[in-house]
Amino acid sequence: MSAEVIVAGGGPVGLATAALLDAAGAQVEVFERDHGTGRRSKSSYQRILMCL
Repeated sequence: MSAEVIVAGGGPVGLATAALLDAAGAQVEVFERDHGTGRRSKSSYQRILMCL
């Protein structure tokens, strides 16, 4: 796959960004250094977490 957009980070914000870009028709690839995705954010992203 040749990605048009690369998202660095598979946390809540990275996954939300990737989902929105994918819905808009972009070819997206997510890179995460830790094992797995969707981990709890280390910062307070209350508004984003409410949307998820």
